[in-house]
Amino acid sequence: MPDNVESVDMIVTHCRAVNVRAASMYVERGVEPIDAAMGSALATIDILRAAGLPAIDAVEWIRSFADMIERDILAEG
Repeated sequence: MPDNVESVDMIVTHCRAVNVRAASMYVERGVEPIDAAMGSALATIDILRAAGLPAIDAVEWIRSFADMIERDILAEG
């Protein structure tokens, strides 16, 4: 992982865009948006496991992400 904040932001933005495109394809095929979103969130655990990291870490990461998302949404007004 790059130490450069801009590079990390770019990677996160790219990964997010890939997930959104994939979820959009599922929704186009009739999957409920909430189910596609849940699948994306649960993939966090799978990604950590595939990298050989403890899946339990995903729980705290998801909590932190939820807090960040909430702040962003509330800031949008």
